Amino acid sequence: MAAIGLEFAWYCLKLENLVRHNLIRLMNEHGIGGSELARLIGVTHSDVSRWIHGKICPRIPTLGIICEKTGWKPHEFLRPIGDEEEQDENSKQAEIAKSVASTVEAAGFERPKLKKKSTKKAN
Repeated sequence: MAAIGLEFAWYCLKLENLVRHNLIRLMNEHGIGGSELARLIGVTHSDVSRWIHGKICPRIPTLGIICEKTGWKPHEFLRPIGDEEEQDENSKQAEIAKSVASTVEAAGFERPKLKKKSTKKAN
């Protein structure tokens, strides 16, 4: 039982790295900086920075918001990276990620509402 949990954790880490790599690639390809992406999707620059540096991974609903606001496609976050052997492994991970995403969608999870940032300054 523990081996299954460890294997699942390993796949989660690989998937998070794949998402992080492709987020950086998409930002570079489209000339969007961290502050601009944060403003566009309604999160803090710190959140985007932590995604880019691999501290945390954006959750599936957040990836949906990124796609909605930027016009990027969900599959672009799962694009394989590296050599042929790594691409094969990433393809397997992409299939798993698509399966998880469709399960989450089928379960009817709703995207959280983003809070609008207050523009008022404290005195």
